[in-house]
Amino acid sequence: MDNVKVREKLAQTGEAEEKIRLCLEAMALSLSGEGTPHFREFWQIKQLCLPYFKEAITPKMRSLLWAKYIELSKEAKRLKEILDEESSFTVEQIELAVQAIERDLQVKQALFEQAGVELSLDGVISIKGKEEVYRNWQKQMAVLSQLCLKINGLRKEVLNTEMRVRIKNQILARLSSCADEVFPARRALIQEISSSFSSDIKQFVGDPELLALPEPELREELKKLQHLAQQLTLSAATFGQIREALSVCWEQLKPRRVVSKPKKEHVPDPKAVVVQKIEGVVKNREQMSEEELAHIHRELKTELDAFSSLDQQMLLCYLQPLEEELHRKKIESFTRLPESEQLEMILIQHEARRQEIKKQIEGYRKILGGSNLDFEKAMLYREMIEKEKNGLEKLEEEIEAIEEKI
Repeated sequence: MDNVKVREKLAQTGEAEEKIRLCLEAMALSLSGEGTPHFREFWQIKQLCLPYFKEAITPKMRSLLWAKYIELSKEAKRLKEILDEESSFTVEQIELAVQAIERDLQVKQALFEQAGVELSLDGVISIKGKEEVYRNWQKQMAVLSQLCLKINGLRKEVLNTEMRVRIKNQILARLSSCADEVFPARRALIQEISSSFSSDIKQFVGDPELLALPEPELREELKKLQHLAQQLTLSAATFGQIREALSVCWEQLKPRRVVSKPKKEHVPDPKAVVVQKIEGVVKNREQMSEEELAHIHRELKTELDAFSSLDQQMLLCYLQPLEEELHRKKIESFTRLPESEQLEMILIQHEARRQEIKKQIEGYRKILGGSNLDFEKAMLYREMIEKEKNGLEKLEEEIEAIEEKI
């Protein structure tokens, strides 16, 4: 019960004894509510309550109410001391973490030299003589990226921790100072790596001698460049340009491999059959009821069990529009419920959908990490991961908004 509501109720109450009881009840609620005790409300209501003890009340009742008043005051003081102690410990830990970041920035050159990175540079003809340059750049990138993560993580922790405003502002100012040193340096380094690697790729693509290499050697060089492009920290635009340039080289290899093959009887590809079926359902998904859509979704998921793990992940991306529509229809079905129950059900559904998306992203990552995919397929999986991440981010925002309402 906040201060305004207490004042309103006090205005409607005549007897001093009832006013004191009302204040004591509100004081107790401010200490025992969910989360952190509301000390500001407690002290404000306490100040409102004190003058009523001077009004006409029987001595016995005044004594009983005063005892309760003192008891609540002591409890508030005890809780404040506990919370101050906990907050002090948390602040100390945050302070130590900030100091560690500041120390790392002072010795970052040494950290650059000590950093370990995995780069497949051996035998890459296109960057011969620049192996150490790329290795040193990527070492710096590993250190700077780690510092960025630490700074962002600490900033969130500081904002979510109860502490004195003055101390919070001081810590945030120090983190901002660290960020001003790290984030621009990381952006500049990404630009430098991207510019250099893009230049090397252009030189490779425009070099007739390199493109005239025997097919096995050229194929191996393309694979190494593709793998290196995934390991280096490049800008999104540069990565897309490199992907396109290397794809052109792969296309030039195809005419060399044209071999006449006997015509075979056409057998429908099982994956193509499933994809066609999914696309047909997706096209008409808005006209279907939630029950129909859920039934078809279960049947299609069962059909996917017949395929390998790699093929299943590929086919699941075609199911995404259907799953999103099914999720939307479930949310719509909750609109008939009372608002409080409606929000609870929507939250549960959103959380279930969040787990599905996270599981899908993890599946894509496992394929990227454990399979020897060609450049095109690797890029496709990266795009699918990015798409799922965007959907997950929007869902997280909706969940946060609902939690605030609840």
